[in-house]
Order: sequence, then structure tokens, then C-alpha cells
Amino acid sequence: MKQSAFFSLLLVIILMSSCTVNRDLMFQTPVGFDYDPLPVVDSLEYEISPYDRIQFNLFTNDGYKLIDIVGQEGNNAGNLQAIRQFGFDYLVEQDGYVKLPTLGRIKISGLTVREAQDMLEERYVEFYRKPFVILTVVNNRVIVSPGDGGAAQVVTIRDNMTVIEVLARAGGIARRGNAARVKVIRNVGEKKEVYNMDLSTIDGIYQGDLIVQANDIIYVEPNPEIARELLRDLTPIISLITSTLLLVTLVIPN
Repeated sequence: MKQSAFFSLLLVIILMSSCTVNRDLMFQTPVGFDYDPLPVVDSLEYEISPYDRIQFNLFTNDGYKLIDIVGQEGNNAGNLQAIRQFGFDYLVEQDGYVKLPTLGRIKISGLTVREAQDMLEERYVEFYRKPFVILTVVNNRVIVSPGDGGAAQVVTIRDNMTVIEVLARAGGIARRGNAARVKVIRNVGEKKEVYNMDLSTIDGIYQGDLIVQANDIIYVEPNPEIARELLRDLTPIISLITSTLLLVTLVIPN
């Protein structure tokens, strides 16, 4: 009787302390969780965000010098490198402002690249004749977990990349991933919004066309592998119980 109670207590303690089933699932939401509505895909472009690093090029006379550079003989890569030599990288600070030549600190976050270029051209009119601005975000990135438990990676993105494009760059949805449970977690002002996408059907392509923003988290929820994880956890437990049973049988008299 004492042996039976001993083994029952031992089994409960071991199971409670060592079971790891589903512990690799992140960002779990309760049943009936109220997801935020997806932004309108058709009207959404990449918006410059704090901590983005932008490459800024300014030309006068509607970019006449730029045309001269591009028109030079040689390969396109060399010409593009020559264009970049006219610009420098600038950091968008935490408050959304960036410090640019002549203008000083100016707010740029929340604008699309095209809107920022137009705004800067208007501001530089005061100092230059027919300014022509080229602006490029060079370090925007997102975190992608493709649905294989704890696996994740940081993906560098270019302007106006979609969720489907980013998943493709990360290698696609993993074998264990649930295509019907793709979460996008995004910083919006001072809060975080959570969107859910169902990419398991052809209709999901419209949701997958959502433009990613810097620092988005794209999380494909893994399907739990309960049987395999239980077997993995119980194997050492069964071995320990068997060894303990043998030891107790030898030491404790009947």
C-alpha cells in the first residue's frame, strides 16, 4: 500500500514538473479573442517608422544631375553606386523626427516614401531651385516565425513588401505551421494591434497582400504535436519510474 502511494505521488510530481507539451507555442490567444480588423489593403503602403534608417539624396533642377549620372556609359550597378555617393544615411529618431541638412529636425514617421519625398521637395524649395528628392528606407525589417515551434528569423524588407512575400523570403510556412492561423502583430501609435489571417484558402491571398511595416511580427501558429511531445516527455519518466521500482523492490521488504 505504501509503495503504491509512493509511486503515485512520484508520478504526479514528475508529470507536473517536466511536461513540456505546447510550451513552444507563442502569442496564444483565448477562444473568442477579438482580433483587430485588417487595414484596407488597397490603400496601404509602407510608412516610415521610428528607428528606420533612410538614405537621402537631394538634386536641384528637377534631378538634372541625376539624369546625367544615369546616362553615363557603364553598367547599371555602377551608376546606382555613383548615385548613392551623393547621399547619406539618417536615423529616424524615437519621436519620428529626422535631422536633415539645412532643414534641421523634421517629422517624417507616418508618411509613405512618396509622401516624404514630396514634403521634403516643398521644404527645400526655400533653399534650392527645383529640388528633386530620392528617399530610400535601407534597414526596415520584420520578425518571422514560420510555424516550426521556436524557429524564427529577422527578415530585411524593401518598400511595399506583402505578408506573402515576407513568408516566401523566410522559406514559406513550415510543415508544422497552421496556414489558417497567421498572426500579424503591429505597433500602432502607443499600442499593439493583432491581426489574424487565414491563408489556407485561395481567398486568403487578399489578406496576404497586406503591406508589412517595420518591426511587424509575423507568427504562424504551429499545430501542436501532442503525441510526439508526450512520448518525448514520458520516455525519461517511464525509465525513471522503472529504475525506482526496481530499487524499491530490492530495498523495501514486502
